[in-house]
Amino acid sequence: MLFRFGRQSYNFFRKFFIEKSCNFAALYLFTMKKFKLLLLSLLFCAVFCENPENICAQANCLCNGTQMNATPFCTDQNPYGLTYSAGTSGYASELYYMNTTGCIDPYSGGPNPAWFKMRISQAGNLNIFLQHTGGGDIDYACWGPFTDADMANMCYSWTTNLSNYLYDNLSVDYSYYYYYYESQFFSHHPTYVDNDIYSTTYGDSWTTDWYNPTPSGTLVDCSSTPSPTEWIHIRNAQVGQWYIVLISNWEGVSGNINFSSDASSTAETDCTITSPVTGDEVCEGETATLTAQMSAGAVHYAWTGPNNFAETTTTNVLTIPNATVAQSGTYTMRVWNGTSYGNATTCELIVHPAPQLQLEDVAVCMGEPATLAASGADTYLWNTGSTTASITVRPQETTTYTVTGTTGGMCTATVSATVTVNDGINLVFYDTICQGETYNNHGFTIPANTPGTTEHQHAGQTASGCDSSVTLHLTVLPAVLIEQTANICAGESYLFYDETYTESGTYDQHFPTADGCDSVVRLQLRVTPSYEVVDKCTIRQTRLAYDYSPADTTFEVGTAENATYYFPRFTSMGCDSSITLTLRVVENHLELNNLTEDFCENHEAVLEVNTTLDNIHWNTGETATQIIVKHPGTFIVTAYTGQCQESAQVFIPTCDFNMFLPNAITPSNEDGVNDEFFVPDFIADQISDVEVVIYDRWGMLVYRSEDAHFRWNGTVNGKILSNTVYTYRISYLDGNDYRRINHGSITVL
Repeated sequence: MLFRFGRQSYNFFRKFFIEKSCNFAALYLFTMKKFKLLLLSLLFCAVFCENPENICAQANCLCNGTQMNATPFCTDQNPYGLTYSAGTSGYASELYYMNTTGCIDPYSGGPNPAWFKMRISQAGNLNIFLQHTGGGDIDYACWGPFTDADMANMCYSWTTNLSNYLYDNLSVDYSYYYYYYESQFFSHHPTYVDNDIYSTTYGDSWTTDWYNPTPSGTLVDCSSTPSPTEWIHIRNAQVGQWYIVLISNWEGVSGNINFSSDASSTAETDCTITSPVTGDEVCEGETATLTAQMSAGAVHYAWTGPNNFAETTTTNVLTIPNATVAQSGTYTMRVWNGTSYGNATTCELIVHPAPQLQLEDVAVCMGEPATLAASGADTYLWNTGSTTASITVRPQETTTYTVTGTTGGMCTATVSATVTVNDGINLVFYDTICQGETYNNHGFTIPANTPGTTEHQHAGQTASGCDSSVTLHLTVLPAVLIEQTANICAGESYLFYDETYTESGTYDQHFPTADGCDSVVRLQLRVTPSYEVVDKCTIRQTRLAYDYSPADTTFEVGTAENATYYFPRFTSMGCDSSITLTLRVVENHLELNNLTEDFCENHEAVLEVNTTLDNIHWNTGETATQIIVKHPGTFIVTAYTGQCQESAQVFIPTCDFNMFLPNAITPSNEDGVNDEFFVPDFIADQISDVEVVIYDRWGMLVYRSEDAHFRWNGTVNGKILSNTVYTYRISYLDGNDYRRINHGSITVL
């Protein structure tokens, strides 16, 4: 108990003396043991406050130059029979200058330190139980998680880099928590009993949070409980993550540190990092070296590996020249001491395939971009500085580009490709042609219809695929054209220079001009025919004169008769013509009779027409002399022969009627009687603009029609519902165009 009280006092005074540049006088001396610890603090300050560069001149620091001193460990499983010694000298003083000791004594940096590292092989929560086999008090701090790159770079320059990896964000020094909450603040035991007679909570017990204090910065967990056992608690550890553990053997008692996983853990640690055999990582074609720890009394070292590999060496080093990817894998080593083989230890050999870089030459046209695409590596570095697999360049001349590919982060190969820049071709031509000709040259086909100079272009490609252009400046020389017209009558001929023509058409005579182009005399010849018109005309007998306009002739009253007349004439061009008229005179008689006395008796009427004219047409579309009509209205008949025509009409009046409709139909009987609901035809023939709607008892529309001759058989959705009552409404215009509405109910039986 006194020791623990003295340790608290020691820490308290170091807080005041060392942090105040070692010049602040001690204000509290509780016991002579505290005073002795105070003298130790002052001695430490005298050495290190003035000479901070001395702090890592010892083997107790995490970093030795750029190398890490941490010993790899794993929990429970110990396939190589390793032991982990507790530190018995020195201080982890480098942490003092980084202000990140967590809950370990920040002024000495933790006496008798030992540094360890572990890697996660299965994700989950990890609860590690620590035990000092000699019974000495141990404290610890745990930082993480770290990546492989972090572990490689952490000690590169510890004065700067290390503080970027090991740090916490606790707002006050751990002593604040220690003095105000006592050591139970850092206790990781599930249940804590305070047996410190000097503690303000002496005799109390309680259950503590295993995860106090809350992780801060990279400080995952820490504890300074005065006990030979501790617990490390890591939440949500992930595969491949690294953690660094500092264990301070406070009393310097000799012994080993045991690491075991609590039953509550779901994560696991990687024991392969503790192997006494060191593997290698090389590129294909390089020499691989596997190194075992030297063993006293060893006669030889027996190695086995993938693909039945077996070799014996007299030294602890195995070399594999010109390594191949197939030789990657786990290698096992046993030491032969002349009597027996020792335990098997393993290591890993990783042989990365050499990059199989692929890169092809590219040809482009001037001004165009070229894309160079490399493949066969993980990463790429071009001589342009680009680090992508492909680059796009636009060289102005043929240029060679180089790319270095890397696989596995270490294996490289270099290839080059040439971008050939080809030029296009641009041609310009000047040419002339006569008007009316067609230009066919240099890839152009141009009809030369209009005099003048025009520019024409077309694009093409060279043999290398580059754009080329051809420009033509074409001058069209005008041709002289003299046009003439002539008319002759049918049967005559026309002499045009040395040619005689008898048919209508366009005829050219060509004469060369001074430019070599045609001078054309063009004749438009029209042959006018002689017309002989034969006409037939039928007129009705009348007392009026008849004008026959084609012959400009008038037949006076009573002079027209059935005969053929001949009229000689001349065309406008003076050619002989004639008109022959065959005239027929007919009597125009038409009489329309209604042969039915009372239309409303049987709701039909017989109409008959008597006429001397040849053709009959009713407004009903019929052509007979007698028709039967079954609805009121006006009926018109027209009769004609040739140009002679007569018409007559008769009116059938609307009959009075009452809209009597049934109140029940019986479609279910299937006897063909009273199966449908409808308006009688004689009434339907007299109404128009009809709308019929039928509703069920819930007001849903089940039938609608705009046909006056509708017929409803009681079907709703394809089914007949017997013993069902429906309501109907019929809206229509009667024969006098009055709007009428009938409504009622209909029962379907």
